[in-house]
Amino acid sequence: MVKLRKTLVDGVGDPCHRCGYPTEIHQHLVVTQKRLNQPFYYSRWFYCANKRCRTTLIMPEKFKIYRHNQETWEDA
Repeated sequence: MVKLRKTLVDGVGDPCHRCGYPTEIHQHLVVTQKRLNQPFYYSRWFYCANKRCRTTLIMPEKFKIYRHNQETWEDA
């Protein structure tokens, strides 16, 4: 059995900054301890739907979640 760690969100993301095609929206199903131990993680990221585009993964800064200390996580 394959354990899923991310999911495809319904809807269309912002257009790709390189080719203008729509993007697929992805996010974590569960934020694991591995992510919580990192200095930051992305709550949402995008994949360009254009197979010919050189851009594949888009991770906007507005979805970057920082850990300010061991106990507290805050949105950037």
